[in-house]
Amino acid sequence: MIRSTDGCRDFRIQVGAALRTEFGLDEERLEGRAIEARFRLTIDDNERPGETLVKFVLNERSDSLWKSQTASIARYALRQVTMCIENEVGGRLPDPAGVVFWANPQILSATDRERRASRSQRISEQEQRLREQQLRTIGYIDS
Repeated sequence: MIRSTDGCRDFRIQVGAALRTEFGLDEERLEGRAIEARFRLTIDDNERPGETLVKFVLNERSDSLWKSQTASIARYALRQVTMCIENEVGGRLPDPAGVVFWANPQILSATDRERRASRSQRISEQEQRLREQQLRTIGYIDS
């Protein structure tokens, strides 16, 4: 997990890539208090204007406090890019930034996505239900 600190990373994008990212609020640290967090992820290849891939606002009343998002970044194939995550946080907490998290963004190639799809098709219905129950228990899926 990435704490709520802002940061940038430079790397080269493979052909047919997609970005998968997760972000959200830690419900236990919220303790029912008000907060508003703006999540933003941008990508820039220094050849065209930067692009915002994630722009989302969460607060203590949001349907789900943890979100995931996937976006194609195939147009940046074989280019060196700078990817930045940013947060703006406000609320009635001693340390509002302490409840805001990003999961490490993943860059998935077309092969990675095909492998994931075929793996999910091999899962039995019973195993899929068990996984959903586990995710619901730890709060990743709403009941």
